[in-house]
Amino acid sequence: MKQPVILIIEAELAVREPVSDYLRECGYRVVERVSTDEAQDFLARGGVPVDIVLADAESTGAMGGFAFGRWVKSNHPRIQVLLAGSVEKVAEEAGNLCAQGPHLARPYHHQVLGNRIRQMLAHRRGQRDAS
Repeated sequence: MKQPVILIIEAELAVREPVSDYLRECGYRVVERVSTDEAQDFLARGGVPVDIVLADAESTGAMGGFAFGRWVKSNHPRIQVLLAGSVEKVAEEAGNLCAQGPHLARPYHHQVLGNRIRQMLAHRRGQRDAS
């Protein structure tokens, strides 16, 4: 079975590094990017098939997290988007973008993050099996 790939977009190293380490320990392949610009370039190259994008809703770059999530949905519809934020408005807007809420609050609770990613991957597998 293919190792799922998670693209993390997070400018703060103190947040990105422990989350990435935890997800690697859970068996995922993790690709880290600091901004939506870097992530967009990475996805445009197409070398690594990404399963899930985990982004700070207030990501840095030409596109914020919400705009980047919409870009992913338009240009890479098979990739699931998981937005995280610390403000109620962020969670509400994320609900409009990501069909499978609930969404994550920052700071991340690693176990909650791991459970949410497993649910998203299982849902995706279920959709492929139904096709």
